[in-house]
Amino acid sequence: MRNFQSGVRGFTLVELMVALSIVVILTLVAIPSYTFVMNREHRISVRLELTKMSGLLAELALRTSNGMLPDDLELEADQLLPTENSYYDVMIQVIDDGFGYWIVASPKGSMKGDGAQALSHTGSGCWYGSDTPEINAPCVGNENESW
Repeated sequence: MRNFQSGVRGFTLVELMVALSIVVILTLVAIPSYTFVMNREHRISVRLELTKMSGLLAELALRTSNGMLPDDLELEADQLLPTENSYYDVMIQVIDDGFGYWIVASPKGSMKGDGAQALSHTGSGCWYGSDTPEINAPCVGNENESW
């Protein structure tokens, strides 16, 4: 900061440019980190919802006379467990003649392109490489990306 002859103090243009450059560099570093953390939080949140839904489906199967889920059970996730999740569409698919199911969460909105997640009746979780996976498709093989 300089003192001019008139007694007015102020910052030089160079000092202002250096300060602005530092702010820009910090912002460029912080935004990708923030995005990564938020995406990870959304994935963890949907995994928790899938686990809750799995418990509710197991309870529903126990309440039936034969311990099976109906073959024609096509539920929107909101019918089973209302949520405020605006990042994933969740569907339930009954398999093995009612003895099993997959709960599949397909990303939408800002999570589009992140890959679908699924949870089976056996408790095995999977993170797929595509947003709309086939049920028998292989999981992504990275331990950071699977459950």
